[in-house]
Amino acid sequence: MVIAGDAKTREEDERTPLLRPVAEEISGSGVPPRRYALIEPLGIMLCIGWAMAGIVLSNQLIYQTCVYQGYDRDDCELLGTNSTSPEIIALETAVQPRAAEVTMACNTLIGVVPAICGLFAGPWSDRFGRRSVLIVPCVGFMITYIATAIVYYMALTVPLSPYWYVIVSLPAAFSGGMSVPSAAMYSYQTDVTPETQRVVRNGLLQASTLTGAFIGMMSSSYVLKWTDAGTVFSLGAVVMLFCIFYVTFGIEDTVRTRVSDSELSGCRKFRELFRVDMLREMFWTFGRPRPGYDRAIIWLTVVVGAVTVLGAGATNVFYLYTRMKFNWTLKDFTMWQSADFLSTIIGNTLGILVLKHLFKLPDTAIAFLSVLCYTSDNFIKGLASQGWQIYFATGISSFKGTEGPAMMAISSTLQQVGQISKIFSMALALTSTVQLAANPLFTWIYNNTLTTHPELFNFVASAIFALNFTFVGAIYVLMKKRPVNTPRDIIERSADIDQ
Repeated sequence: MVIAGDAKTREEDERTPLLRPVAEEISGSGVPPRRYALIEPLGIMLCIGWAMAGIVLSNQLIYQTCVYQGYDRDDCELLGTNSTSPEIIALETAVQPRAAEVTMACNTLIGVVPAICGLFAGPWSDRFGRRSVLIVPCVGFMITYIATAIVYYMALTVPLSPYWYVIVSLPAAFSGGMSVPSAAMYSYQTDVTPETQRVVRNGLLQASTLTGAFIGMMSSSYVLKWTDAGTVFSLGAVVMLFCIFYVTFGIEDTVRTRVSDSELSGCRKFRELFRVDMLREMFWTFGRPRPGYDRAIIWLTVVVGAVTVLGAGATNVFYLYTRMKFNWTLKDFTMWQSADFLSTIIGNTLGILVLKHLFKLPDTAIAFLSVLCYTSDNFIKGLASQGWQIYFATGISSFKGTEGPAMMAISSTLQQVGQISKIFSMALALTSTVQLAANPLFTWIYNNTLTTHPELFNFVASAIFALNFTFVGAIYVLMKKRPVNTPRDIIERSADIDQ
């Protein structure tokens, strides 16, 4: 079937979605469209708890490693306090390699295990709804933060291995970490947002998570100064409890479950999570042939995300680097990181709004700008010899991260309703597993150049980010070449034939 009377240009086609909004699908089936609660407040609260506890945990791992290696507690407490004593500087150099290994183990656990969980949670949420996959990770984080506080207070009297903090991260990891709720939030946003507005709404969602991280970072050092690390971890658990309440009482599910599925018991629904055929269906959905260049474009959007995660592995050692290079304290680092988040928030809200609505730029152009910011940011950090130059790099790279909403918007326009969460979960799972390479890579580079060229890892990250110029360029070319219109019925008919 050919749709006549459509004279859109290819540039307009990139900005104009192919599928109808979910609200229209529901309305068309005789069910009136609903007004859904905003998902952004959940993103803010979730990241407040995660960021507040996360940065303090990084500092605590260094102290705990120092004490466990047999050094005096009083000397260990001087680490990260701007002390210019040669003994303390030598102690920092001795402790950092082991602390980097523990940090790597913790970050790998909390990154890779949730990626595997996401492979099962994605298709399950397309069938049973988004709310459960939003609540369970919050419960996991709450248990982890309570256990982390207990380990902290125990370590005040008994020397404990810093790997205990890795062990207590297991509940957060196996309940989905940040990967599963992130996929669920973007799926929810896609469900309730008209496709012409998705890149803007995705940008607002990303900005809300960055806002939460900004608040968490800014508050963590002050709470730590007034109380102790155990209190910070406990507050993180309380914030996660608020997240659970918000989802339970404020979020209405966007997935209309079948009558047969709604009648299943809770235990049966849980068993459905591990059905191999649902996992197989997700892999088929991700890899099946599609009209035009759609499959290649979807795969390339995932590659862009994977390369970004690989380059972002540099952040795992950046705190250690600023302590060594600029003698920054935890407060100095959180102040810079808060400024970095604030800059990115502006880029992901005002920046996207201006670029999309004023300059009418396509999504690929926004992604190009993001890649340029990532590349230049890390390159300047590698050249920096004074702290203000780190702030300069942050100030000129406010569009970092905008490639995420742009790639998700492009990908979502090429999918059928009911496949969104499968694709997003698969993409987040694949990009999260890249941390298996990213964390050890940058830890190895930093540990082996610590006494010679500790800034080298920044240049490696810059080179990795630069690879995305090629992949975003390929997406742009394929979007230009793909048919101006790929009607919905052709897409669905293609899926039926493939099955």
